Amino acid sequence: MDQLYSSCIKRLAPETLRNWIAEERDDIAVIDVRDSDYKYGKIPISIHIPSKGFGEDSIQNQLLSKYPLGDTSVYIFHCMRSQQRGPSSARKFLRYLLLKTECKDDLHKLPKVYILDGGLKKWNQVYGADPELMVGIE
Repeated sequence: MDQLYSSCIKRLAPETLRNWIAEERDDIAVIDVRDSDYKYGKIPISIHIPSKGFGEDSIQNQLLSKYPLGDTSVYIFHCMRSQQRGPSSARKFLRYLLLKTECKDDLHKLPKVYILDGGLKKWNQVYGADPELMVGIE
């Protein structure tokens, strides 16, 4: 079943996310699922939801309350390298959508779900010097 979820999740190039941020799109949610390594900085528009609790329905509901499903909704997950926690959280989110939202009855309502390619590490390598694209944690 995880292969089914994984096939619905695509990789997103950092350059594409940068372009979307520049366009000031209001239909994207960038979800940072790092745990203790969150202290190393963040993408300014991201929200922090640690991966450890991400499978809980209440967390998923909070995410959907802040970023509701819509015709053009995009959810982008990342961790430090987007190899483990980011993909795992994206799969949990997709599973939740398919089991507990209107998406279960109409797959056309599924939003686009992405993993930020290379995670925050790659993002920082490319955009770390730009304060509009990378900020420290206070």
